[in-house]
Amino acid sequence: MADDDADMEALRRKKMEQTYQQAQNRVAQEEQLRSALGQILEPKAYERLMLVKMSSPELFAKAVQAISYLQQAGQLKSRLSEGQLRAVLAKLAGARKEGSITVMRKGGDDRKSGAKDGAMNNDTDSSGIRGGASRMEG
Repeated sequence: MADDDADMEALRRKKMEQTYQQAQNRVAQEEQLRSALGQILEPKAYERLMLVKMSSPELFAKAVQAISYLQQAGQLKSRLSEGQLRAVLAKLAGARKEGSITVMRKGGDDRKSGAKDGAMNNDTDSSGIRGGASRMEG
């Protein structure tokens, strides 16, 4: 029984050491990335990229990959300005589908539904959704 406790404690210690080592590696990689981006980007561009990181981690990762590619291909002659970074981000974000918001008023547009005198059309359910499941035929 004491042997089992010692084994469990050894496993716990080993797992904690692995987790700590992984965290250390992650911190070192992030520091390397920050340092490299600080050399490639102008301060305003770096600041903008950090804001992108907070708001859209996927876009940040794509931007870092694109910037890294440009750097390695020798296409960056000087530090990337904020305007240039915005252009890169726009190209990357352009690949995403732009969403749209449609406002639907409760009860719909009276003129289109044929209702008279501003009365609400009767083919909405209690939630105001047209053609809802709770619609009663009468």
